[in-house]
Amino acid sequence: PAELALVGVSPVVSAAKEAKESPTDSQESKPEAPSINMSSLMAAKEIERPREPLCPFRGLLPFREEVSEVLIGREQEITDWVTRINSKSQSVFPLIGKAGSGKTSKMTAGVIPALKAQGKWETATLRPLQDPLIQLILALSPPAEDSSKAQQKEDLATATGLLRDGRVTIAQLIQQILRENPGSERVLLFVDEWEALFVDAESPSEQLL
Repeated sequence: PAELALVGVSPVVSAAKEAKESPTDSQESKPEAPSINMSSLMAAKEIERPREPLCPFRGLLPFREEVSEVLIGREQEITDWVTRINSKSQSVFPLIGKAGSGKTSKMTAGVIPALKAQGKWETATLRPLQDPLIQLILALSPPAEDSSKAQQKEDLATATGLLRDGRVTIAQLIQQILRENPGSERVLLFVDEWEALFVDAESPSEQLL
């Protein structure tokens, strides 16, 4: 669908890896000592304590959206990608590079937060390492969080079956997301480890999603 932009990440060489205790009531305070609310005192100290700075050196861990502020040095790359995705000149964007070169970090901590900040994008992330269709449903139309685990499992199985049989399409899922988020115009589906679709998918329908 025109409202969907799809980014697929794949390496050059295909590979699939990757309670605080309050003062006890049994302790009687001396009559002459004033009463002290330790919980309030500890809370005040917690508020005064400055936030620990985020470490920009994550080793082999990818940068996620919550640590996007320490993704430094890729600003121009991120700007170029945001421009490409916004241009609507294409709907599928392959992102290929060597393993460990920062492909996932660039998307999750760079491009995705930048698109969200524009106010017209919804985003979803899919890692199809196991059961691609189930992962797709979890990304685009997850079961209600307030339902029981048994009900969630049943709803997930039903939705996956409808998608596999073609009775529900990705286009319909995208339209549902946009209806539920007034003001949003497009959906970005980020597929991390894209090559897994062709390695682990059990059928052509799963490969084609």
